[in-house]
Amino acid sequence: MTGSFNTLCTVRSDCEVHTVHTDCFPVYRLLRQLCQIRHSLPIDTFQILVVSLVLTRLDYGNSVLAGVPVYLFRRLQSVLNAAARLTCHLWQSDHISDALACFYWLRIPERIKFKIAVLTYEVIDGLALPYYMCHRPTQSTITAFCRHQSPGSAY
Repeated sequence: MTGSFNTLCTVRSDCEVHTVHTDCFPVYRLLRQLCQIRHSLPIDTFQILVVSLVLTRLDYGNSVLAGVPVYLFRRLQSVLNAAARLTCHLWQSDHISDALACFYWLRIPERIKFKIAVLTYEVIDGLALPYYMCHRPTQSTITAFCRHQSPGSAY
């Protein structure tokens, strides 16, 4: 049983690395293409293009990346930073925090936590897709889980 668990962890880890690699490279290529048309568009229109073409690719399926190693987050974060620099006309050496805050963009770990929180809320309220609803916990399961948790323990 332990061998199959280790194999499962390895496969999950390899898939996460593959997912991050396949997400980053096409998005960088897209950012280079957007850089070529940046000067011919108004700033608001260009920001809408970046959000609709780049950020949606970063957000698609990112909830499965919860708990991945930090180096994978850094790769995705570098794509987000490049999109913010391109939109704000910033240099590589400029600080990116203000640009992210200006657009109300969350960093990658916060984006993943927010997406998981939204999915959890939708499942609890019955608003989620049918796939998620079949895994919905019952009230007795939630009560039993809460009863077994000590006040100071983390989930």
